[in-house]
Amino acid sequence: MHTPAHESATAAAYDHLAHRYADFAPDHYTRHPLHRALIPTLAELALPGRPAADLGCGPGHAAAHLHTLGLRVLGLDLSTRLLTHARHTHPGPAFIRASMARLPLAPHSLGAILAHYCLIHTPPEQVQATFTEWARALAPGAPALVSFQTQNPDQDSHPFDHDVAPAHRHSTPHLLRAARAAGLTETARLELDPSQDPRRGWVQTHLLLQRPT
Repeated sequence: MHTPAHESATAAAYDHLAHRYADFAPDHYTRHPLHRALIPTLAELALPGRPAADLGCGPGHAAAHLHTLGLRVLGLDLSTRLLTHARHTHPGPAFIRASMARLPLAPHSLGAILAHYCLIHTPPEQVQATFTEWARALAPGAPALVSFQTQNPDQDSHPFDHDVAPAHRHSTPHLLRAARAAGLTETARLELDPSQDPRRGWVQTHLLLQRPT
């Protein structure tokens, strides 16, 4: 199957910096409790008896967190080297190489989705199709938690100088329009004040979506 150019570029970039990113991402995650605030809620809302998918799982730290909360977790990523690190470091979840826009999963098979700062690598014109794929894989009533750096609401998306791979800041209205068109509804939102991002001063948003029953 043809791999889109942006996915190939993302995979190559993360493979190139895998060791550095494997040190940075878990440390950043641990030091920022607000970024983790909704993950226990996601675990409680996840449908029992079905796996939860950590999309763009990277070195596996968030997947491991979900696993400690009692979920059966499947981590998916494009970076072979980060997946190798994840399997070695976090033996609980299962980790596979796959695109979050083309999930190798049966319809309605997932009990939850975590997309922790990975949708930023999806071009704006492909966000709705990606959400549609998530809606296909989620069971009715299952939640999806999406975290991202936000863009001014009067502009859908804007590229930014991510340290690893090409990335976009997506505005919350843009993502919500795409989610609704894909059949997902918003159930909660956490927005971090720009003061919580000392490096760039950007708003960080966490959207809790749901596939309706």
